[in-house]
Amino acid sequence: MPSNRKPSKTDPEILVVIPADSDTKDLLNSDLRDRVNSLGTTDWYHPTKMLPAKLQDRLSGVDICITGWGTQLDTDVLASANELEFLGHIGGSVSPVVSEELYDRGCTVVSGN
Repeated sequence: MPSNRKPSKTDPEILVVIPADSDTKDLLNSDLRDRVNSLGTTDWYHPTKMLPAKLQDRLSGVDICITGWGTQLDTDVLASANELEFLGHIGGSVSPVVSEELYDRGCTVVSGN
């Protein structure tokens, strides 16, 4: 059920990054998308080609990132992710997605299928 509340300055910035050719985008049905949107300001990014520089730009100022298959958050991509506190990966293990740097920063990392 979508939230009717208005965003405030304290609402988290959320980036959902799932490549366009990834089957994991199908794991977020409309109800789940509405729930994610109700949590804060959400940027839905479904690139046809994953370009690290574009992902790096989009992560700037993001508090929460939700990823799917085909996303990688290496040291270079994380360079501008100074606000990132939570990473949720859907569709499998986080090992191909994250780097040790993410854990070293104290970011909470979870995965779900």
